[in-house]
Amino acid sequence: AMDGGVNSTLDTPRIVIGLATIYDMCYDQMTQAERDLIRENIIHKGLQPLYFDLTGPRRLQFHNKYMMRCSGLLTGTLAIINEDNKAELGKYLDRAYAFATAFLDGRYSEADNEGYLYTSLSLEDLVMAMDCAARVTGRESLLKHPYFSEVFIDWATDFLSPSSNEYP
Repeated sequence: AMDGGVNSTLDTPRIVIGLATIYDMCYDQMTQAERDLIRENIIHKGLQPLYFDLTGPRRLQFHNKYMMRCSGLLTGTLAIINEDNKAELGKYLDRAYAFATAFLDGRYSEADNEGYLYTSLSLEDLVMAMDCAARVTGRESLLKHPYFSEVFIDWATDFLSPSSNEYP
């Protein structure tokens, strides 16, 4: 729609992550035409709608479905960015970093979360994307965010406590 509404579904980041994985793993076995096709589809059917959803009216909603979108945006961009398209794709990388940082800042300062299930869904994709980002760009700022060393460990440990009233 690209009109301020949601333009991607929860399948979009999963498909983008899958395509990015195939693009990376099978790059040497693909023809240039196959690479171009996958790269263009990642951009037009994945990154563009994900970017729009993370910059539109819902840009500051940090619940799991938007964190999944952020993870797809980050992972998809990292798979296909290079010196030739850096100017075009840089905005996707910048938006994903900004969104992920704001999410972690919110969790760190407010200890705000959606509970164990949905927060773990958010973090599962995000940590994978953050690891990819550190490996591809060398930027470890997301992985070294104080949320992980100062909040997350206690939060995860509390889950295991018999008095947490949560079930695995």
